[in-house]
Amino acid sequence: MIRQDEINITLPREDLNIILGELDGAYFADEELLDSKEDVLGLVENDAEYTESLQQDIEDIKDRMNENRRVLEFIQRELQKNLST
Repeated sequence: MIRQDEINITLPREDLNIILGELDGAYFADEELLDSKEDVLGLVENDAEYTESLQQDIEDIKDRMNENRRVLEFIQRELQKNLST
């Protein structure tokens, strides 16, 4: 696990494109998973324990999606800065 706030690395453009694609793909996969969990949640409202578990799963997915999107947007902003200089 990385414990520094900032790390400067150099990657070949194709490797960076792979990372961006993976982050983007993970975000959209999580969107589908989130939709699925929310659909199931609507069907099992009478089971309090399962409902609580699903709600926690949904929050975890949303948190992961937000973090993936934040990182992806940061990388894209940095790329734009580098391209404009």
